[in-house]
Amino acid sequence: MPDPSAPKYRSEFLLTFKSVDRFMFRISDLHELDDSVSEGLLTRLHDCHIYLLGKRPLISVLPESIEVSDDLVRFVVEYKREGIPYQSPVEIPRKHFTSEEVSFEASPYPRHELVTRDANGVVLAHTFLSNYVDFMTEVPQWAKDLEVKYVGKGLRRSANDRLANHPTLQKIQAKIHTNDPDSELFAIVHAFSYQKDVLTLDGVPPEIIGDPSRQRTQKVLAYKPSLDEQVSLIEATVIAYFKPTEFNQHYLDFPKPQQRILRNVQHADFAALAVYLDNTNLGGPRLYSKTVAPSFLHEIVVDFRDREGRFSHFRRY
Repeated sequence: MPDPSAPKYRSEFLLTFKSVDRFMFRISDLHELDDSVSEGLLTRLHDCHIYLLGKRPLISVLPESIEVSDDLVRFVVEYKREGIPYQSPVEIPRKHFTSEEVSFEASPYPRHELVTRDANGVVLAHTFLSNYVDFMTEVPQWAKDLEVKYVGKGLRRSANDRLANHPTLQKIQAKIHTNDPDSELFAIVHAFSYQKDVLTLDGVPPEIIGDPSRQRTQKVLAYKPSLDEQVSLIEATVIAYFKPTEFNQHYLDFPKPQQRILRNVQHADFAALAVYLDNTNLGGPRLYSKTVAPSFLHEIVVDFRDREGRFSHFRRY
């Protein structure tokens, strides 16, 4: 019988997926991305295969609060949580607008846009406030954070293409519109890289040494997951972590030995699987769920050794 206090091998391998690129956009802007985003950004977007759908409060401007000076445009924004309204002052340097924009007003109800006009009353721009709430320093952090409602993948071309014709997305939008009309749905899409990290423990004799240990190392080195396999492993790990049970049905119990996506990982005998979900350069939003606290960086580790009841190199994570 294996000794649970002894490491299985002297060197253990960690299969690591790190977020290397990410984008955030309103779901209502999904079908306009091809026209509004540069070709370079679209190319990067098409390399993103994991998406998270999250909601946060809609932002509206109070029309009577708008004041314009030579240096600043001031107004008050309002947002709600569970029907309770909150307000915050906003100041935007006048230099961020063109000299032709001389008139500022709120869009018609529900007043989610700041509208600018020229001296002749011609509309020059519509600024949707929710796109800029991350830069409104007076707005509290909770109004910028995204509650994860769904985790999915896209492999046809990108996560963006998958979202464009996704029946679950329509269901989520309809439910939020009905039950939480003061919130709006956003997508955060991620591209990942993968690597195999090794941790070596000195001074503690492992259970398996010699040729069996070397053969296991060769299996790990030979493991080269396809893009489909990589994306499926990331998706399952993130779903099991955030547990968005209202709309995700699969992988809430990940990892289970019988799940097919684990077959090659188990054959190579990795000690752990890690996903680093990093949103730190997106501005203001942290991700959270009913079971996970808000954070800009989520370090998710699935420790197979610990689940086996064995000594684990990775408990420090």
